[in-house]
Amino acid sequence: MTSQKQIIANRKNAKKSTGPATAQGKKITACNALKHGLLSGHLLLPDENEIQLEQLRNSIFSSLAPRGELELFLAERVLTAAWRLQRLIRIETEMMAGDLQRKTTPSAFDLVFGNRHKQPTLGSAVARNFSETDNYSKLRRYETSIERGLFRALHELQSLRNTKKPIPLQLLNPVLK
Repeated sequence: MTSQKQIIANRKNAKKSTGPATAQGKKITACNALKHGLLSGHLLLPDENEIQLEQLRNSIFSSLAPRGELELFLAERVLTAAWRLQRLIRIETEMMAGDLQRKTTPSAFDLVFGNRHKQPTLGSAVARNFSETDNYSKLRRYETSIERGLFRALHELQSLRNTKKPIPLQLLNPVLK
């Protein structure tokens, strides 16, 4: 059991730790809990392109043409799933490139991929996080789950449009909070 003296000393020491001071340090610590990004609370990860996300958003929203808040909510779900599926493909490619690099001579690998896989990648982070398991099977399970969410959102959007009675927004409130 912790004594009162230890508790006071811990609190005193904790006040000395102010966390990162520089903008770069804060940016790095903001990703401390990031493991693979497939279920990230943030749609856009630090190494991803915001312009590409906006292009995908515009494309999906112009295709789905959401009307009202509920349809907008479902269109956002479709966007999120589509973006994560693209991320998953990138991770799988990076994992395969890493596997290929370990199994081929450096010169043969460079001929195929050049220098783009010399630095740490999201795929290498996933491989470390999934260590000692079948990485590709785990990736497939994430893919299946994300696809299921995508198709469920599309189905709900279609069902909503086929109903004659609009769904009251109050039913959605618990989901939005």
